[in-house]
Amino acid sequence: MSESMALHMLATVGVTHQAELQHRAGGNILMEAMKEKLVTIWLRKRTSIPKVLNLLKISDIPSPGQKEVEMDTFRKYVSAVNMEFNTSVDADEYLHKRFKSAQAHQERCPKRQRIDGPSIWR
Repeated sequence: MSESMALHMLATVGVTHQAELQHRAGGNILMEAMKEKLVTIWLRKRTSIPKVLNLLKISDIPSPGQKEVEMDTFRKYVSAVNMEFNTSVDADEYLHKRFKSAQAHQERCPKRQRIDGPSIWR
């Protein structure tokens, strides 16, 4: 199955039949299968890893504990795909780009501290 076909099927199932599938047993199984297929296709390309993170909604998780669980799941999934297809995708490289850059920037460039005293108006 090609990437465009998988995307089309996922969009069709996700958008037009979402309400119907939620009521039908097995609807979520189909969505998960299509999502896994897309993740596998994208992981084999290496350049599409941000698409994978977006598809899995890892960056949209509100609680830090749940985010760690999802990141760990992503690492396990990437390692399984690496073993199956004999690739060398580094999950941590993409996770660090996604989550650590703002924190690292704050450490490198902390906010300026206000100096007490008279201010100069121009």
